[in-house]
Amino acid sequence: MMEYSDTIIDKKFAFELANYYKQKVLWSANNSASASYPYNDNPSYILFGTKHFLRKNIDVIEYGPDMNWNITLIDLWNHLKTSFGKHHLFLHTIYANLQFKGMDGKLHRDDYGKGEGTSFIIMLSPNNDVENIGGEFYNDTLKKNVDFKHGRVVMLDSTDLHLGKAFNVPHKMRISLRLSGFDTLIW
Repeated sequence: MMEYSDTIIDKKFAFELANYYKQKVLWSANNSASASYPYNDNPSYILFGTKHFLRKNIDVIEYGPDMNWNITLIDLWNHLKTSFGKHHLFLHTIYANLQFKGMDGKLHRDDYGKGEGTSFIIMLSPNNDVENIGGEFYNDTLKKNVDFKHGRVVMLDSTDLHLGKAFNVPHKMRISLRLSGFDTLIW
């Protein structure tokens, strides 16, 4: 199952999100995959990332440094799950990634090995003129592409293999805001 909508969030709010990520976030190269233990050397890829919410277990939650922004994104989570009819979900993670040309993501799942869940991906860019320059979302499980559109929200099963592609022109910021939750609160 995969759905997307261009009307779930206001365009003004989409630009507020994108401009926050351009102006307020201190990005670090911390989003990697297939790295070695314990120091995360030799990743197969690395993107810029920032964490806003991570439920470590039923009692422990790690928040990002800007608590007001974290609350804004938790409110957004509640709006998304209601809009897509997923009222039962328990919030697990809120992350954002930043990509530039040449920084395509690699296939991955958002389920943390739990075998369940739903992810919402919001496509963002603070740049003008980002239509028709790549940046699509690809769901390998369903063999479907979703073209980049600023403010577009994609909902998918967290177990689906997927990736986000960078724009194919330099110096344009492609941001993915991912909000994921599980069907059950089992740790």
